[in-house]
Formats: sequence, C-alpha cells, structure tokens
Amino acid sequence: NVGKVLKPINYFINKRKELTIKTPFEMEGYLNQNLTRILKKNKKKFFNTRDLAFIKNKQLYIVGRNKDIIKKGGQNISSKNIENISIKSGYIKNVFCFGKKNIYSDEDIYLIVTLKNKNSFKDKNIFHDFLIKNLDKYSMPNKIKYINKFPYFQNGKLDRLKLINSVEV
Repeated sequence: NVGKVLKPINYFINKRKELTIKTPFEMEGYLNQNLTRILKKNKKKFFNTRDLAFIKNKQLYIVGRNKDIIKKGGQNISSKNIENISIKSGYIKNVFCFGKKNIYSDEDIYLIVTLKNKNSFKDKNIFHDFLIKNLDKYSMPNKIKYINKFPYFQNGKLDRLKLINSVEV
C-alpha cells in the first residue's frame, strides 16, 4: 500500500492496469546520460510508470511491474509468482525468472537459479519435480539454467541483463 496520492499529483490506472501519473516532480533524465532516452509521455503529459496498480478505498496499491508479466499460451503469468514458488522448494538460494519472445509471438519462460547445495544433481531433480507439482502447465519454465553465482553491480543490484543474455534461445 502506497497510501493516498497527494496533490498536485494526478493519476489514473490504464486499461493494462498500469499506474499513469502527471506530476511537476518528474525527473527529466539521468545525470550524464543522453536525454533522448527519456521515456515518452502521452498527449496529456501523463507518464506511464509500467507499475501494475489498483485503487481501493482511495488508497493506491502497487502490486508489480508490467515487465514481470510473461505472456505464454494466451495466459498472463507472473514471473514473481514463479520465483516465490521456486524459493518455497527449500533448495534454491537465488532465482530469476523472465520471458523471452519465441518464434510464435508468445514468450518462453526462463528460470535461472543457484542451488543451496551447488552442483547437486539430486537437488536439481527434486527441484524440477517440485515445480511440476506446484506450478500450472502454463507457468512451467521452458528452460531452467543452473549457475554458481548471480552477477551483481557494485551497488549490489542484480545485473538482470547479464542473466537474460546468458540464456541461449
């Protein structure tokens, strides 16, 4: 729950359930970066945050990001849900789930994990069986990649792009 949105911020939830705002406090870009990469605004100068949100009792709730949604088999699948279920297996130290376009216009689900017990063939099989039992057929990853260590930037943030590019399509 973010709370009540204060003035002078105007907002609405668009058809894709994304938070769209208009505020005098919006930044214009990042320091020392080319400003041509600024995200485009619509005609009314509202900015689409790509945050999935809803309003209840005049309170704003943000529940995820649009990029966390994977489209597979006509279904919208939450990558965060797959990650959370994976962690519940008890065998996973780190997990990252994402979708990548396939040749059929849908997305394939990729899961990159580090096991608590590195290189354990038995744990890989148990984990795979756990996913089959706990995910519906559309949420089952097309590919699971096991790695020893997740890449992080110096600031401690996960290098998602490096993980995504490490998977062969």
